[in-house]
Amino acid sequence: HLDFVRPDTTTEKHLFLVAHLGAAPRPYAALIVPLTRGAIQLADARGFTGIAFDARGSGTYGLSFDSYGLRPDDWFRTTFAAGAETQEIRIPFSAFASNAKAAKLDLTKLRALNIRLHGVSGGKAWLQIEKLRFFTGPSGTAAAVPGPDLPPVGRPNDDTN
Repeated sequence: HLDFVRPDTTTEKHLFLVAHLGAAPRPYAALIVPLTRGAIQLADARGFTGIAFDARGSGTYGLSFDSYGLRPDDWFRTTFAAGAETQEIRIPFSAFASNAKAAKLDLTKLRALNIRLHGVSGGKAWLQIEKLRFFTGPSGTAAAVPGPDLPPVGRPNDDTN
């Protein structure tokens, strides 16, 4: 179960996510962010270096691209860490990897960005995110963190989360 709050005032432009995690052995909740209206048309991110946003949270989180032509288990994904203080996260496309060895990240076939919150069975996880955007240029000091043994991406309405 994922709750989110988006204040949308003139000064508050962030998204606050709180996940109430189920009893599965490796529970998660995901927010799907369409990269185009309705995620029907494909986004073309070839002119960019990666994804950037400001975040604060309490752990390690997952990102994956819903890519046209790939099964959800083969989507390109990575992880990032967020702490109590807001920091800019810049993740280059090269930090995203697929379980499918032959798969290539086609930046012309992106439909959505999935943000995953992980935690303990029956627990809660939270994340505040703002200024989500593509970026060009160097990735800076904030980079993807290794994510050993992440569960498969899964489908949005599967019952494993």
